[in-house]
Amino acid sequence: MDDRESINHFSSFIEQAKIKASDLMPFEDWLGGHGAKTVELGEGNWPERNREGNPVYMPDVSGVLPKKPLESMQEQVDVLAAHMKNQLGEHQQAISNTGRLFDQLLWELENLCMCFQESLSSKGVPTDQIYSRIDPDRSVGILNVLWHTVSFTARGNTRPMAMYRFGREPLFTGRIVALRGDYLEMTNGNLMPEFSELLSQEVASLYIPSEVDTPAVLSIKHLGDEEQYLNQGEAARQFLLKVIEMVCAGGYFHEKEYYS
Repeated sequence: MDDRESINHFSSFIEQAKIKASDLMPFEDWLGGHGAKTVELGEGNWPERNREGNPVYMPDVSGVLPKKPLESMQEQVDVLAAHMKNQLGEHQQAISNTGRLFDQLLWELENLCMCFQESLSSKGVPTDQIYSRIDPDRSVGILNVLWHTVSFTARGNTRPMAMYRFGREPLFTGRIVALRGDYLEMTNGNLMPEFSELLSQEVASLYIPSEVDTPAVLSIKHLGDEEQYLNQGEAARQFLLKVIEMVCAGGYFHEKEYYS
């Protein structure tokens, strides 16, 4: 086929392939048949374009997530802030009472240690393993009586915490925890240990409310957290004696390994 025949053949192909624009289905009708809708874009409604110049379509969420006025947001924050301020005030007062009772407990701890030394010495028992220790910031007290070691601490009162009261408002309190073992050895001297891990060695806890005339709550772990109510004026001494009685009146069993 020569060049003239090739050109004529190509021209004939183009003529056959031509389709009048009026014969085409309108684009909007085609979209409608496929469940789509077209949106008339005005002068200011054209989509943004990315760095490559392609249109970026953003969904219209104005009806889904309406913006709240700043004033409405501030009102909600004010309510929450007032609630948190009340909790903080009650927490601070409870911590003040807790610090006062724990300081009393540390004084009683030293007196109790001397009582053990005197009593056991009179019975011919060496007293070199009977001693008490108090850390420099007076937040931990340790009593060792022969093979028993008990620690008391007021650490962990770092945020408002409440006791659940069935059918009543929660009671915000500070907490003094009695632990079986040497606190400093258990924590390796860490000032802020993971408190939940220490509670595996809990003997009992004393919860001190913010109001001085509200009784402190003694909770005994091995009795299913049985509660006893103590006047705050005598709570430190009674808590100390109760814990030492539970620990020293008990004992240890030989460990055994069982095979299945």
